Amino acid sequence: MTAISKKSILVLFKASLLVTLFIGVSCTSESVSDSDTMYKNTKEKKSKERPMKGNFSNTADLSVEPFICGPAGDIPLTTNRLFGNVTHLGKLQDGSFGEPFECEVVSGDPFILKVMYNTKYVTPNGDELYGLSETFVTPDFTTENSGTFTGSVTIVDGTGRFADAEGRWDFVNASYDGPNSTWEIDGWISY
Repeated sequence: MTAISKKSILVLFKASLLVTLFIGVSCTSESVSDSDTMYKNTKEKKSKERPMKGNFSNTADLSVEPFICGPAGDIPLTTNRLFGNVTHLGKLQDGSFGEPFECEVVSGDPFILKVMYNTKYVTPNGDELYGLSETFVTPDFTTENSGTFTGSVTIVDGTGRFADAEGRWDFVNASYDGPNSTWEIDGWISY
């Protein structure tokens, strides 16, 4: 049997001490916390609020059955094809729409109709953004079929780079003439 020298024992002791120290440090909550912080920072960078502006117009999609707004005397509300150019979205593509699903008269004098729409915005690369629009329509009764509207869109989700997107924008300078409308938006998005 060979005798182990003091030098060999000292080397083995130092090596085992280093291994024990390495294992102990790598299992502390600090390393997990640092990892979580890195993930959180990456997610925060991804979901930073970004300003959003744009111009929209629409036209009625007569291929879709109108939504009948009973509380307003059975007014037919059309699904609208959306057109426009918006920061972070680019030029809206075919398939962008606003579809009414609920309405109520919120004021009789002046007459104001609240209409809720499900909205979808299709980008040039095919990503989609989904929203919920709350629109307040005020007809101009001195004309046959025109008026103004106010309201907002709350972003609820999306696909591609807009998966889990959030945001909101308000309508600015919004008016309609017959089935056609024009408006601008001012708001924010995070994705």
